[in-house]
This record gives sequence, C-alpha cells and structure tokens, in this order.
Amino acid sequence: MKNIITLFLIVFVSAELSFAQNVNPADTSKKTEKSSDGKIQYIIAAKQLKLTGYTQPRFQYFQDTTKISTFDIRRARLALTGNMTDKIEYRFFAEFGGSVPPQLLEAIFTYKADDRLKVAVGQMLVPLGNDIIASETKMESVNRVVLSEVLGARGQDVIGNQNARDIGLSVAGTFKRKDEADFFKYTIGVFNGTGINKLDNNQDKAIAGRMLISPVKNLWAGGSYYNGSSRWGDDVTIDKNRDRYAFELEYKWKTLILRSEYMAGQDDTINRYGYYVQLIGDIIPKKIQLSGRFEFFDFNEAVVDDGIYLYTITPSYLWGDNAKVQFGYDIVMEESTEQKKNNVFQAQFQLAF
Repeated sequence: MKNIITLFLIVFVSAELSFAQNVNPADTSKKTEKSSDGKIQYIIAAKQLKLTGYTQPRFQYFQDTTKISTFDIRRARLALTGNMTDKIEYRFFAEFGGSVPPQLLEAIFTYKADDRLKVAVGQMLVPLGNDIIASETKMESVNRVVLSEVLGARGQDVIGNQNARDIGLSVAGTFKRKDEADFFKYTIGVFNGTGINKLDNNQDKAIAGRMLISPVKNLWAGGSYYNGSSRWGDDVTIDKNRDRYAFELEYKWKTLILRSEYMAGQDDTINRYGYYVQLIGDIIPKKIQLSGRFEFFDFNEAVVDDGIYLYTITPSYLWGDNAKVQFGYDIVMEESTEQKKNNVFQAQFQLAF
C-alpha cells in the first residue's frame, strides 16, 4: 500500500513542479469575464494535473445465517489524469479499499487525433457490454448484474476479479450527425487476456470490441464481442477458450431510463448466458431516484435448473453530483424447486471529489 501511495504522491508533485516550470503559452487558452465593476478581465486557463477520487462505505445484511452481516469499505479509489499535449492524455487509477491489497487498476496513455479516432495503450477497461464497464459512481444499483460478475472479468469470472480490465491497445471513436448529436460509437482492442498487473500466460491475444448506434434520439443499440484464451483452474498448462458476445439496448425519455442486455459466454467446455431488464426513474429530479431490475442467469447450460432469477429494487438519495446513499434489496429465486435463503439488503454511501 505504501508503494502505491508513494508512487501517486511522487507523480503528482513531480508533474505539478514540471508544469509550473514549463507552462507553454501555446498550451493556454484565454477567456474573458466581466468583474463586478463591469471591467473585462482576461483569465488564462492552462492544462493542469487533476487528482480525483471516491469512497463507498457499505453495510450488508444477509438472510443466509451462515454469512456474517458486516460493514466494509467497498471501494476507495484515486485517479490522476492530465494532458501532456493537446492530443496526448494520461490516466492512473488505483484501488485502496475492498478485501484485496491496494492495486493499480488503470495506467493509460491516449493519443486523440479527433473524436473519431483515439488510440490508447496500457491497462484499461475491456470494451465488453454496458453494465460490466459502467462507472461505479454512476450506477443506479448497489451491485452489478450477475452476468457482469461471471462473464466480465469480475468477482465470479474463471480468471478471477480483474475489475473488467486488462493490458493492451485499443482504438475508439465517436461519429456525429449533422446536428452534432452522437450517432455511432466504437471501441476495438487487443489484450493479453489475463487481467490486471499480469503478463500474458500463453501465445494468444484476446480481441474485444463494442459498437453502438443511435438510430433515433435517446435510443442506443449495439453489441460486443470477446474472443480469447487463457490458463486457469487445476491445470494451468492448457489453453482454454474464454469467449463472450452481447447485445444491449438503452432508451431515455425525460427522467426515465430503460436498459436491457443479453450476454452469453463459453469458459472451456461450459456455456453460460444471462439477461436483465432495468427501469430507472426520478421520484424527485436530482434528489430521489428509484431503480427496479429483473435478471436471469444460467451458470451452466448443461446442468438442469442451474439458473437463478434476481429481483432488485434500489432507491437512491442524491446530494448533487458527488454524494449519494443507496439502499438495495435483492430477492434471489433459484430455477430449481429447492429455494435457498439468500436475499441480501445493502446500504451504500458514496462521496466523490
């Protein structure tokens, strides 16, 4: 933990000193503003290093008495971002909370030719699905859906929890209509296929891509594809397939959001799939939000009655853009006739800066 904190401080202080000594007038922009006495003032705004972060303390109550209800610091993250030039950006992102030692989540350098072409290299999110790569600070529910945890290099994936990230190279862009509204987005990348802070463990590279199109205003539809292989389990000398594909849909109307996604995957010889439908709306705009979600996931298509149904309701109380508290209740129902007592209540607070 000390090493990561020290690294962040060294990078931050060094970059600030370097910036202060080497500000180029060409890298500054001028804007005008009227003072209280009506005089025009010129303000010079230069590129600066930016430190942001957030924390999410949580309480969990389990219906299953074999599990211990507990408080925890689910996430405590810091991000360091900035521009080296008008076209080159960088981002470092680290985790200090959770049940694992502090770790580097992202280290990305991005070259932006324009909005239609951005090339990134480093450790980054893999372009797969909607819920999998959604920002934790923007989620309308306390938890992600099950398909994200099992198929998205998160908590229940065969390669372990990689926070949906990997090391590689990606190309992304956004195309606009004549009215300047976005209508097509894409991201395509090549990755090790092993996750964060790891070398590749075989000769193959994973390929991932996600594309979205907006045929009409406020409607987005698209799909994702991932093809890779890795080594996991008892025998780590054998390459095993790890493939995924997904379809997604999202529609916004006033303060309502309708979101749905289907994803299927193959881990070696095991085929899995899942889907969800989610409806989000404001009870009081920018103050109280309510999310309802239904999902199904089949952990192994070859096993009868292996799936689960999950009903989740989440009210959220918001304090501006940087703070909120969410209360999530998950009702879990097994596909089989034998039901388990595994419902979960969670309360999560979020503070960002």
